[in-house]
Amino acid sequence: ESERSGVAVPPDWNGPFVVTWVPERFTHVDHLETSKTWSLLYDDKTSSQDLSVFVWSVGGTPYISFENLELAKSETIQKSQANIYYNSREHSYMLLWTHNNYNIQIDGCTSTEEAIKIAENFSF
Repeated sequence: ESERSGVAVPPDWNGPFVVTWVPERFTHVDHLETSKTWSLLYDDKTSSQDLSVFVWSVGGTPYISFENLELAKSETIQKSQANIYYNSREHSYMLLWTHNNYNIQIDGCTSTEEAIKIAENFSF
């Protein structure tokens, strides 16, 4: 696992949180902001690997389909419970976590260790 970070947030980011680490292979990030919802969308510009970080104010969480997902691991991150699911169709992981009155979904081409490290490097 690399200790170096990729591009964590875009220069014009003004969401309620900051991600300070993503795997270094993610060299590009875009963002979307709507009422009570923030998204950081990462890619490596050379392959089909991507990573998404979605954050919603509590009460603003959309429906998340659990089809093709199986619980891989539960972990305490920053004193809050997180669940990590394996997507058998996409061969990827999704971390779901509620922290500081926000619901957080980290989804994409990451290992469980990388998803946990991304969550550990959230600050509000």
